Amino acid sequence: MKKKNGFTLVELLAAIVILGVLMATAAGAFGAIKENNAKKELEQIAVSVKKIGETMYTSSVIKGEDLFDSNRIEKSERHLSDDDKIWTREGSIYKTKSSCPSGQKGIISYDTSINSVTFDGCVLYNDGLIESEYIENPFNKKNPACNISLKLTKSSPTASTQIEACVTCDNKGQKVITCAKKDEVVVTCKNSRGEVVPCK
Repeated sequence: MKKKNGFTLVELLAAIVILGVLMATAAGAFGAIKENNAKKELEQIAVSVKKIGETMYTSSVIKGEDLFDSNRIEKSERHLSDDDKIWTREGSIYKTKSSCPSGQKGIISYDTSINSVTFDGCVLYNDGLIESEYIENPFNKKNPACNISLKLTKSSPTASTQIEACVTCDNKGQKVITCAKKDEVVVTCKNSRGEVVPCK
């Protein structure tokens, strides 16, 4: 009797199917790991921005400065020429554009109704610097860079200052907003209409 060599067509097809299932499972697991790593990276960035905010506030207290003093807007305007006056007002909110070291334009907003100041696009203070332009989207590097914001709020003279730092990235048609506030990090997803939806 001759020894049988090779595999039958049925055996080959079965092997291909098994390999396909294994590859699909591995791809799904790899995708989940990549997604989880991206979320952790954004959490770390948000916490880093929050720490800059805490340093900023502590330093202002030591120097006797008031981060929430809306008069600084008028003081700043007096030193600018008519062509350079960049403060705009929308109700109780004053906004100005600030130049980040990379040349990117950031926005600083003061809301005098709730005593808050927000840095959007880049946060620069002493040795601390984080710019949106340099934060690659960890979900997909082909997507636009993520945006950062830092908000400090002091609702009353006796209230403690609340510091919140957020990183916003595009992922699968959603805005993934990762915010570090108090002792927790919160992730919220919004659709193109700005509605809060379950994260994909």
